[in-house]
Amino acid sequence: MKNLKEGLSRAISIQDAWNQAEDMTVRHQAALTQSRMHEHFLEARERGDIKGDFDTIVKRSQRAFSKIDHKKFLSDGTGVVAASKVKIAKKSGLDEGPD
Repeated sequence: MKNLKEGLSRAISIQDAWNQAEDMTVRHQAALTQSRMHEHFLEARERGDIKGDFDTIVKRSQRAFSKIDHKKFLSDGTGVVAASKVKIAKKSGLDEGPD
């Protein structure tokens, strides 16, 4: 929301403001997720749960995050698999629960 508000306050089109806000939001969330994963790696190392070279694990994680296609993520909502390929079965009635 903050990103969109900032974009709308500048002299750019509403669509450009929206596009920039989406891009900034995706990049921000990816950075937060990457930071949180690094924290988990550090905690796992302290507990002795990491088998292997810690630096290699961190570098592989960084490479994985660098491979995120932000444009693809924004276009299909996943960055990996098109959201349109996910099918949700609709249920009716009170006796039917989730699969």
